[in-house]
Amino acid sequence: MYTASFRRILLYTFFFSLPFTSVSIAQTCGCDVVCFNGLSETMVCGPYNDPAPGPYYVKLYLRFVDAGPNSFEESFAKRAETIWANLQEAFSGQNIYFVPGFGGCTGAQSFQVISSSIFPDLGNLTAFNALMSGSTNGINHFYPDGINLFIFRDDFFPEYNGHSFCLPSNYCYVGGKSTCCTEPMSTTHTVSHEIGHCLGLVHTNHDDGCPATNNSDVHTTGDMVADTPEDDGDYGVHTNCPSGILPENIMSSFPIATCRNTFTDGQGARMRHYLQNELGVLETVKMDNLVITGNPVWSTPTHVPANVIIEPGATLTIQAPVYMQENAFIYVKANSATNNGGQLRVDDLITSACPDKFWQGIIIDGNEALLQSSNKQGKLVVLNDGIIEHAKVGAMVQGLNLNTGLPQPFAKGGIVWSSFGTFRNNLVDVHFEDYSKRNQSFFNFTDFITDNDFRGGLNTSPLHIFLNGVNIAPCIF
Repeated sequence: MYTASFRRILLYTFFFSLPFTSVSIAQTCGCDVVCFNGLSETMVCGPYNDPAPGPYYVKLYLRFVDAGPNSFEESFAKRAETIWANLQEAFSGQNIYFVPGFGGCTGAQSFQVISSSIFPDLGNLTAFNALMSGSTNGINHFYPDGINLFIFRDDFFPEYNGHSFCLPSNYCYVGGKSTCCTEPMSTTHTVSHEIGHCLGLVHTNHDDGCPATNNSDVHTTGDMVADTPEDDGDYGVHTNCPSGILPENIMSSFPIATCRNTFTDGQGARMRHYLQNELGVLETVKMDNLVITGNPVWSTPTHVPANVIIEPGATLTIQAPVYMQENAFIYVKANSATNNGGQLRVDDLITSACPDKFWQGIIIDGNEALLQSSNKQGKLVVLNDGIIEHAKVGAMVQGLNLNTGLPQPFAKGGIVWSSFGTFRNNLVDVHFEDYSKRNQSFFNFTDFITDNDFRGGLNTSPLHIFLNGVNIAPCIF
C-alpha cells in the first residue's frame, strides 16, 4: 500500500460510538413473543426510560445446524460473516453491539457447527429443546449468559423462517427461504428481526396491547412503540421494495425480507430499556465494562470483550499484548473529589482483535480548569516497546460523556507522554483538543507509522495530529 513519511498539523473532530457452564434451558414456552416472560406491565408497555443509552455489548452464540450435504448454499464461514455484518448494520445505530460468545471476532470463525437432523416443530418444541440440551465436542448447545442463535438449513421451512421464544428471550432460530425470495433467510435481516424479539420488540402489527390501559397512550397499544405507524398487517402484493417506514422496518411482517433493514429510535429505546432493567434472561447476556481500580499489571495476553474504564487514582500497566473488540475503547478518567487522575501505561501492544477492523482507541479525560502539574488529569504513558495500533483514534485527548458518547467541553487537559513509543496504522494517531494552560504532553523519539498493514483503504489518508504547546522531540512520521 504505502508508508507515511510526512507531518501534518490538523485539528480533527471524531465522535466515538460508543466461563462456560452446562445448565438446563431457562425457557420452554412456545408461543411467538406472546408470553411476556413474567415481566411487569410497566416493563412491557412503556414509556421507556433511557438514562443510559449505551453502548451495550451483548454476547451472542451463533450455531449452524448441519443436516448433511447441501444444507447451506455457501460455507459456514461466509454465512457467519454475513450474519455478523447484518447485526452490526441493524443494531449499531441503536448503540447495541454483539460479541461472539465463542471468542474471536464477528467474522468467519465466530460460530459452532452442530451436526443434527433435528429441527424445531412449531407445534411441539420437544425436538428443539433436545437439540439445545446437547453438546458437540464438549461444547454445549445452549449457554444462558448470551443469546443463542440457531441457523437451520437453507431449504428448510418453505415459508415460515424464524422463531423466538417469549419476550424477551435468550434463544431463537432462523432457517429456510420464503416463497417470495431466492435469498436464504439467514442472509437477510430476518436474523435481526428475531434478535429484536429477544431484546423485547414485538411486530409492528401486534395488536394485543396491554390490559386495562388507556388506548390513547401509544406505549400501551399496537407494538407499544411511539414512533412506528399503525400497522394492520395488510401490505398488499409487491414484487419490489416500496419506500416507507413499515416496509423498511425490521420488525414489520412485510413479506419481502430483503426490504426490512432498519429500527426506529423508539424501538432502540425499548431494546435498551430491556437491557438496562430486565432481571431475568437478559440480565446475564450483557457484557459489562471492565472497570480498573488499584494498580493492576497485565503481563499475559488479554482479549477484552467490552470497554475498559480506568477509574480515578488507578493505574493500568500493559506488559503483554491486549486485543480490543471492534467497537470498544479504553477510557482514562480524570480526578475525582478524593483521587488523582487515572493512568494507562503502555509497554507492549494494544491492537484490534479483529482482522481488517479498527477498535475505537484510548480516550484521555481531563479538567480544563486545572493545571496539568496537579496530577488531576487523566494520563497516557507510552514507553519503550509500547505500540498503539489499528485504532480509529489512537489517543483522543478529550473526555466524553460515557452515556451519550459526546465530547464534554470542560474535559480537556489530559496528558500524553510518549518516549520511544509507536503509533501504527491508526486512522488518527493523536487528537488534542485546545487547552488554554501550559501543556505538559510530549512525544520523544516516537514513531508514527503507516505501512502496508493500514486498514483504511487506498482512499483514506492517515492523520498524525498535534497542537501548539505539545513538545515534539525527534520523531518519525
